[in-house]
Amino acid sequence: MKTAARLRIFVLILSLICQQRAVFAQTEASSAPAFTPNFKPVLEVHPAGGPITIDGNLDDPGWQGAAVADNFAEVFPGDLTRPPIAIRALLTYDKNYLYVAFQIQDDPSRIRYALRDRDRIYQDDFVGIMLDPFGQGAWAYELFVNPLGIQGDLLRTESTGEDPSFDLVFKSKGRITDTGYQVEMAIPFRSLRFPGGEEQTWRMHLIVNHPRDSRRQYTWAAISRDDPCILCQMGYLKGIRGVHRGRQIELLPALVCSQSSEISDRNNPDSGFKNGAVKGEPAFSLKYGISSTSVLDFTLNPDFSQVEADADQVDVNTTFALFFPEKRPFFQEGTDLHRSWINAVYTRTINDPIAASKLTLRHHKVSLGFIGAVDEHTPIIVPFEEQSGFLQLGRSYASVFRLKQTFGEDNYLGVLLTDRRLTSEGYNTTAGIDLRWQLRGKWRPYRLEAQWMFSRTGEPQDTSLSKPINGLMLGSSGHSADFDGEILNGHAAYLNLVREGRHLQLRATYREFSPTFRADNGFITQNNVRKLFLRSGYVLYPSLSFIDQLEGSIMAGRTWNFDGLRKDEWIMPRVDATLKAQTNLSINFLISKERFRGQDFPGIRRLNLGLQSQAFKSLFFGFYTTVGRSIARTVTPPVLGRFRSITLFLTLQPSSRLTIDMDYQYNDMRWPDQPGFIFSGYIWRTRVNYQFNRQLFLRVFAQYNHFSRRLQVDPLLTFKLNAFSAFFLGSSHQFNRFGDGNALVATSRQFFMKFQYLFRL
Repeated sequence: MKTAARLRIFVLILSLICQQRAVFAQTEASSAPAFTPNFKPVLEVHPAGGPITIDGNLDDPGWQGAAVADNFAEVFPGDLTRPPIAIRALLTYDKNYLYVAFQIQDDPSRIRYALRDRDRIYQDDFVGIMLDPFGQGAWAYELFVNPLGIQGDLLRTESTGEDPSFDLVFKSKGRITDTGYQVEMAIPFRSLRFPGGEEQTWRMHLIVNHPRDSRRQYTWAAISRDDPCILCQMGYLKGIRGVHRGRQIELLPALVCSQSSEISDRNNPDSGFKNGAVKGEPAFSLKYGISSTSVLDFTLNPDFSQVEADADQVDVNTTFALFFPEKRPFFQEGTDLHRSWINAVYTRTINDPIAASKLTLRHHKVSLGFIGAVDEHTPIIVPFEEQSGFLQLGRSYASVFRLKQTFGEDNYLGVLLTDRRLTSEGYNTTAGIDLRWQLRGKWRPYRLEAQWMFSRTGEPQDTSLSKPINGLMLGSSGHSADFDGEILNGHAAYLNLVREGRHLQLRATYREFSPTFRADNGFITQNNVRKLFLRSGYVLYPSLSFIDQLEGSIMAGRTWNFDGLRKDEWIMPRVDATLKAQTNLSINFLISKERFRGQDFPGIRRLNLGLQSQAFKSLFFGFYTTVGRSIARTVTPPVLGRFRSITLFLTLQPSSRLTIDMDYQYNDMRWPDQPGFIFSGYIWRTRVNYQFNRQLFLRVFAQYNHFSRRLQVDPLLTFKLNAFSAFFLGSSHQFNRFGDGNALVATSRQFFMKFQYLFRL
């Protein structure tokens, strides 16, 4: 069947579904009970009438006379309808804390919860608060707890979404009752950033997640599907008086002790282990709250290792650097400031700092952030048109400056400056501006995003430092990648127009990176490229017994370089369905014509299918699979191989204390005109977590990478008082296969102990 015929059939099916939607909507409207949701409601709070103990009970004197938030509305799958459960939230405060409590009436036997580590609650029932103390719609705290009071916290921005690495110190407890569950939260004012003044007016959402037949969600302030800005639809929290964060000091000393061993001869599995000395490294961090809106962070000899290792990624058929998320606590303050559409700031490039500092300042509608660090071992990603180069250099000084001016409810104009200076010689500097503008009135579903950056790079005069990439050219600019002292100027641009309506979804995105653009403090893996991406989709909410939401879309794109040479053009129809039983199904088909290493590959076809489900209380499972033809990029010459990929994942919860996560990812590619595989292999991972109580848990992580023939096993015992005060005792063991043998041989191991404690003065 020709491509045009496939698209006509796809559009015909989608149009028939759209016609049926009108019938579904009329039936739904006629049967819905009368209900009036709260649009931008106002809640006036008063000081607590007595003490409050955070224990999950609501019989303390301080809850008497607390402000009551009710009349919650269902936002999914219902559309501003009455929830099927009773919800009541209480709010009050004293000079130190904002107190929030929820009372949920529900069948106790159907409530989903587990005793688990913080930030792993999002498949449970949970409740919480979204707070925007500055009321600008630019960013907000998200603080959630499950029915046992286990915490989850995120930082949300309208431009970049939710940041799960964010952590905040607050108290919470919960308990299951005969009629449902109830929780208490005490949020210290000293943990929050808010404007000065005698009386506060904050924006607020109160949220309930109720996973049953669907992943139902309810909010106190109604959220309309006609408005894509979630933060703009918050209610108002008024009446907090006489609270001040003031000048405060937080100290976070840490001690890391470790002992490492490795095999004496990597080529001889019988060579025995060479044991290293036991090392002890102190670290120290200071947070100084200059005011309620400004904070200064400083760290000396920090332990920037990650207690939990990065999960392996399949890299056998990619020529570009792989992205790993930032998990280190030091960078959490002000993360919303430094993110942008051109990824010019990637804090993991600050790899091994001797010392680092940060300043975060917010005043009215102006936000300012600064990061400075002395890095002992500097990683550099050098982008090219069809690959990335990776270099490990010596000491450098890294600086990042960010300024944002918000206007309206969720718009901003920003300035971003970065600089990286090697102590020997060589530098990279970037400067740019960015804009987010959510239109209003009849144009409200539309949003404009734009960013432009300039870079200037002074190469070191030492080609031995660039040995892995010597001889490669930066497009047709006439410059080479060799570190031969050249001065390179480059630029990058981003423009995005989005429509996010109740039904119609549109997106047009343009990006370009000139051949000489670099951002050594960021994550830029490709340059000499121009990309245009178009997407049109239509969302339906059928009143059917087996489906909550159906979206059909068509995506298309074109990529070319700065010489005007086409590199890729593609089209992809897609269908996404949110089914009952918390099940999601996605299917798409890619048709592509790509040019790689001077050769055209017009026959790229790939079918992608994915499903995930949490239909059962103690079981979460799913798969993603891809079949079709893809370019084999790591063979010479490249060929169009037959590609297969399947990822299976499964989470079991045999008890409320035990969680087992497993996933298996298999990839292979066959030669197009001969038997055999170009590559074939898998990565298998298992993570077992046993929670003794809220503070103490044992986790064992095991990962086998068939491509590298390596097994890694990492047991870890953790005692965690809060997100920052914790004790870790663990080890890491690596085993490799040698030659054609099947036996795994231990090649390295490390034992470590880490203790850190947060002092708040």
